[in-house]
Amino acid sequence: MLASAALAGIVATPAYADSNDDMNCPRQIRVRALGVLPDSSGSTVDLAGARMPASLSIANSIVPEADVSYYFTPNWAVEVIAGVTPHDITGTGAISGLSVGRARLLPPTVTARYHFTDFGAFRPHVGAGVNYTVFFDQRLLTARRTGPLLRGCTSGTGSASHSRPDSITCSTRIGA
Repeated sequence: MLASAALAGIVATPAYADSNDDMNCPRQIRVRALGVLPDSSGSTVDLAGARMPASLSIANSIVPEADVSYYFTPNWAVEVIAGVTPHDITGTGAISGLSVGRARLLPPTVTARYHFTDFGAFRPHVGAGVNYTVFFDQRLLTARRTGPLLRGCTSGTGSASHSRPDSITCSTRIGA
């Protein structure tokens, strides 16, 4: 339903970027794909206070996202994007292949963009902005593990923890 409404907005509301002569409709609403590709390098795994020869791997996620742009001039626009991405977390090294947990991310991003308008229908742009990623629905899997390194450990019962604080990062963008 929401995707249909957003798609109807694309068709019913032409963007200012496509109109060189007037500012009748400076908004653009779109539905696109959003890819979140986490970098889990440097992660560590501690068991009972001892560091294990293992780390974590966080799966990439590609989902639909909604974005809204507002054009102040034919060249300058601000864009806001949002989408929710699910991620599976697995072990590597000594715990290779072990399903550790899951998390969801909401990475809204606000970007200022400059559009080059001297190329006819081709409108390349560059942009910079800020991203505030919210981590939620973080949970460890609750299955009992009985492998040689994890004998007797049960995740999700207070003997293990998993959380990631929200983060703020800079974003850049190049596109057409």
